[in-house]
Amino acid sequence: MPTAITAFPTHVGMNLEHSQGKKGNASVPHTRGDEPQAGKPQWKMLLRSPHEQIETILQAPGLRIERIVSRAQSSPDGFWYDQEDNEWVILLRGNAFLGFEGREDILALIPGDYIRIDRHQKHRVEWTHPDQETVGLAVHYK
Repeated sequence: MPTAITAFPTHVGMNLEHSQGKKGNASVPHTRGDEPQAGKPQWKMLLRSPHEQIETILQAPGLRIERIVSRAQSSPDGFWYDQEDNEWVILLRGNAFLGFEGREDILALIPGDYIRIDRHQKHRVEWTHPDQETVGLAVHYK
């Protein structure tokens, strides 16, 4: 059974310079070279879409972090993900059912559940909630 993470930090302290935007706009963070980078995911992706939306948040050698947004999407019939990298996924919002090759049972995920999927472990998305966005964070690593 996946273990739930019970809390997320509400903010992260960073030494950022802020410049005031035009009248009515919020402050925009700016960094100087080697300082930490801050940003927000492209929440516009949450608009209803007939396709699963994947946004790469961070990429480095041997590491890729993605935000995945789905609404009523599932893998096409007969399709299986077969990835070169390991993957760790946590569900942040919504509900999802995952299937794994060679298993008849389906794994149901609710917010806070996470799972590690070993490289080349064939899996598929069987179902995501039709009435709300299902949002997950996926960490792909070597």
